[in-house]
Amino acid sequence: MMNFYVYTLRKMIAAWLAKRDQMPEMQWLTGTRKFDGQLKQIKTLIDPHVQPFGKLATDMQILMKRLPSEDAGRLYNDLWLSIAIHAYSIKALELLIDAIDAYDSHDFVDAFLRVDQAKKCMQLIHSQWQTNPEAKWRHFYDNDCYANITLAAEALATLGNVIRITCDGPDEN
Repeated sequence: MMNFYVYTLRKMIAAWLAKRDQMPEMQWLTGTRKFDGQLKQIKTLIDPHVQPFGKLATDMQILMKRLPSEDAGRLYNDLWLSIAIHAYSIKALELLIDAIDAYDSHDFVDAFLRVDQAKKCMQLIHSQWQTNPEAKWRHFYDNDCYANITLAAEALATLGNVIRITCDGPDEN
């Protein structure tokens, strides 16, 4: 399930940048709706889960700070990393959908800022992998082929650059 959010995020960016009228890869989830309809459908599906995952991530961080380091290290790998991936990638997906809506409403600054926040969510997941307190697992996540978190962060950075370049004022049009 953790790959769902990141995969969907990358497919949205690709479709938006290519100005496609649909994400064919997401028809299994959204049906044959047009791109805007697909975004609305996905937003409806994820909205009830964004806040609970965020709260779970916060509660988990508090718990880990209270535990002895050995127990916190086990919890970090057994639960925290999965929770972080879910919480931050679903938030990034929500932010991306909101950014596309802002862009469509010609609120380019808000669109850029939301894309930047989404990118920071992906970077936060990556940093959680890199700061793993268990030495034996620290380099395990260097192979990011399953979740493609780093690719998602790069795609968001590219999208932010496109928005910045194309919407930086009347002299850029």
